[in-house]
Amino acid sequence: MTTLLFVTGASRGIGQAVAQAFVQNTAITNVRVCLLGRDVDGLTKTSELLAKQADAGAKEVTVTSHVVDLSELDSLEEKITDIFQELISTNNNQTLYERAILINNAGSIDPIGKSSQLTSLQTLRACNDLNVTSSIWLSSYFIRHFSQNHGIQSTTVVNISSLCAIQPFKTLGVYCAGKAYRDMFHETMAVEEEEGVKILNYAPGAIETNMTRTIIESENIDNEVGENMKKMRDENTYVKLS
Repeated sequence: MTTLLFVTGASRGIGQAVAQAFVQNTAITNVRVCLLGRDVDGLTKTSELLAKQADAGAKEVTVTSHVVDLSELDSLEEKITDIFQELISTNNNQTLYERAILINNAGSIDPIGKSSQLTSLQTLRACNDLNVTSSIWLSSYFIRHFSQNHGIQSTTVVNISSLCAIQPFKTLGVYCAGKAYRDMFHETMAVEEEEGVKILNYAPGAIETNMTRTIIESENIDNEVGENMKKMRDENTYVKLS
């Protein structure tokens, strides 16, 4: 039987690293990986890395990638429905997946600045469409499509969280609020779901990614927050992706 791994924000950083780690897992020999991201070059690189790892481990790995902007809500449901339909393969009405896993990782750090200085309602809405609305909707939609109702024995949703979900950081108010929202939604979903569905909030710690580099380079970041990020970078104390 095949494991389905569905990863958002898979073109770089945490999403790319999680997909690689999953394929490297020696306990998994047959996996279908679906990658979502906004950067076609990054998705291509991730796909190539997974293909090399599959060859090295003599595993059966099928990788598909889709360029999708999760903040574009008007077309999102149609796009995700089409992707899910491609993934739902049946043989005599029996699913080919033993388990399904969603790594709900995509997100953006913008806007950076004091919470009392939000100037663009459009920017705020776009940020929350990506960080909150599409994220919680995707988790819900994934469970509806890949669960015991469709013959899948185990369904897991992993929400990539952050310390920002439980601790305020100056000039990162919108990001902190979005992470807190996502955490509570997934916590609620966890107590609602029955046996066979697991919902996890996972905060990996500070990692050197495009997001942390954006924080360091931003003119609007709080000085103390920015300096702490620089210190972790300079002292090489970031959590390693591999």
